[in-house]
Amino acid sequence: EWDDNAYHIIVTDSKNADAVVGTLRLVSNLRLNQGQEFYTEKAFNLDKLRNNYQKILELSRYCIASGGRSGTILMLIWKFAMKYIIDNHYQLMIGCASFHDVDISKHTEILCYLHNHNPAPPQLCPTPKVANHVPLEQLSLAASEVDWEVAKHAVPTLLRGYLKLGARISDCAIIDSVFNSVFVCIYVDAADMLRDNHTLVPK
Repeated sequence: EWDDNAYHIIVTDSKNADAVVGTLRLVSNLRLNQGQEFYTEKAFNLDKLRNNYQKILELSRYCIASGGRSGTILMLIWKFAMKYIIDNHYQLMIGCASFHDVDISKHTEILCYLHNHNPAPPQLCPTPKVANHVPLEQLSLAASEVDWEVAKHAVPTLLRGYLKLGARISDCAIIDSVFNSVFVCIYVDAADMLRDNHTLVPK
């Protein structure tokens, strides 16, 4: 639905017949068709963010070949994405972060960690549009009860990169039986990212 209007970062392996080994889809709100929503908006209402930012970029379908997940391919994609965002003056990045398995009890530590450390402020917080969601505050682990080492090790590599840039997390998680996962909405304010992370700006 979004591919034809999106920009695509594609990494190929020149030593393997230019096989595709990594991809990232970049969807701009300026290139959506009339009435079309972001992929993220299938599950979350983003009106609060849309009302506060004019140039929004959704980062989705971040895929890396199973044999290349040591970090190099991810960093190549990430560097090019950051350059694209900066060169085109995008104000906001949005997307989803998912955790494998629909049993939300298996993700309590990490979800509470995110809720306690990186919550979206109420005036900007994405809200769920589907019934199969769980408010993170219902997981009821206070900061003093969370095993931070367990929580931090459960953060996927991509999400860890977002958190370093100041990502904010929705206050609800969606239970996705189709993909056997639990996911949250995340966003990064580009101005905050550049102000606090000068060393991350690509040369």
